Amino acid sequence: MPSIWSSRLALVVVGFLVLVSTFAGWQWLNWSPERILLERLSVAPEAISLGSTESDGSMLLLTELSWQDNNRQVRIQRVEAEFGLLSILLGRPQLTNLHLDGFEWLDSGAAGMASLENAIKILIVLSPQQLEVTDLNLALGDHLSQFEGAARRLGASDRFQWHLNGWFALEDHEGSLNLGGSLRPTEAGLILTSLEADADLDLGPLTGRWSLKARALTLTAGQAEWDFLSWAGRWQPTNWTLTESVEWAGGIDAWRPGRLHQFGRIDSAIAFRDDQQQQHRVSLISSGLSPEGDTYKGSLSLSYRVEREASNDTPYEDSTLALEGRFEGDSRQWRWHNANLLLGLTIDEQQTRFQLDAGELRYHPAQQAFHLVDGQWRHDISGEPPQLYGYSEMRGQWPGLSLTQAPEVAAELNHYLTELGTSLEWMNALQAALVSATGS
Repeated sequence: MPSIWSSRLALVVVGFLVLVSTFAGWQWLNWSPERILLERLSVAPEAISLGSTESDGSMLLLTELSWQDNNRQVRIQRVEAEFGLLSILLGRPQLTNLHLDGFEWLDSGAAGMASLENAIKILIVLSPQQLEVTDLNLALGDHLSQFEGAARRLGASDRFQWHLNGWFALEDHEGSLNLGGSLRPTEAGLILTSLEADADLDLGPLTGRWSLKARALTLTAGQAEWDFLSWAGRWQPTNWTLTESVEWAGGIDAWRPGRLHQFGRIDSAIAFRDDQQQQHRVSLISSGLSPEGDTYKGSLSLSYRVEREASNDTPYEDSTLALEGRFEGDSRQWRWHNANLLLGLTIDEQQTRFQLDAGELRYHPAQQAFHLVDGQWRHDISGEPPQLYGYSEMRGQWPGLSLTQAPEVAAELNHYLTELGTSLEWMNALQAALVSATGS
C-alpha cells in the first residue's frame, strides 16, 4: 500500500515539475526585453524610435532610444538593462540593473515641478533595483544642466536612495551641485527625506559655497512642505567692498502651505568682519510667522552685535541692540506691539544697559525712520543705582539711530544710540549691495 501512495505522490511531483517547466519554458520563449522595457515607459509605440538592439538571455543593450510627447523630448544614446532570471521565468520580469548613458532630456515648457515629476514617474514605472545615469543633460527652457546620478531601490519597498552631482543653470542661478537622499512616491506627490546638498552657487548677488539639509520635503501639486530645513553658506556679494566673505546660517523648523501659510520656528544669523576688523552679527528668531496677503504676522526677535577692540578713537568694546515683540509688517511699515528694546554696551570694561519698553515700535523702510510710542526706559550702569524715565513718543532715523524727536532727558540715550548707529551703517551697506545686485 505505501508503494502505491509513493508512486502517486511521485507522479504528482513530476506532473507539477512538468507544468512549472512548461510554464517557465513558455515564458522564456516568449520573453522580449525590448517589449517589456518599452511597455513600462508608458509612451505610445509609434512615438518611440529605436536604434540597434542586442539581447542575450536576461541582458538587453540598446544603442539609441528616443521619444517625444507634448513639450518633452528624450534621447538616450545607450541603454544597458539586466533582468532577474527567476523573475523572467515566473512571468514577472524585474529590472535588477539599468544603466543610461548619454541621456538628453529636453523640455521646452516652464522648468519646475512638472519636469521633476515626469522624470520620477519614469523611474517608478521602470522600477529598477539599481539605476546609474551618466552624461545626463537637462535642457529646461533655455537653460542647460549636466549631471550624473545613481539610485538604488531599498529592498521591495517603494523607496529609493539616490545621489546626483553635476552643474546646473536655472533662471539667474547657476553652479555645481552635489545632493542626495531618500525618495518615496505617493499618490499625492513626492516625499524626499534625509535630503543633503552642497553647492558652489552663483545666485546673482550671492556667490559662494552653500550647504543644505532637510529632514523631509514633500512636493505636491507645485507646492513644497518642509520639515526642519537648515542651511549654511559662506559667500561674497558681488557689489560689496569687503575683502572677507559673509557667513549666513539658519534653520526653519517647518513650513506648512495651505489656506493659511505658516512657518514654524525660524532661527537665522549673518556675520561678517568689516575693513576695520570689527565683527558684525545680526540674528533673527521667529515662531508662528504667517503671511496674510502682503502682511506678515507673528513673533519676531532681532538682534545686532558688533565687537571691536578699544582704541584711542573709541572706547567701545562691545555693542548690542536687541528687539522683540509681536510683529506685523509689510513693505511699507513694520510694527512691533509690546516691544522690548535692549541696548547694551561695554565701555572700558564697564557695562552700560538701556532697556526700553514701548506699546508700539514702528519702522518705515522707505523713510528709514522709527517711531516709539508710549513707554519707558531704564538706564543701568555697573555699580550705580538704575535710573527710570518715561516718554509718550520718540522718533529717530535708521540706521544712524539719531533721535529727531525725544524728551530732553534722552540726550544721553541719544549719544549711545548714535555711537551704535555708526556700526549699523555697515549692515545698511550690505543690504544696499544685495538689493542693487538683485535689481541689476
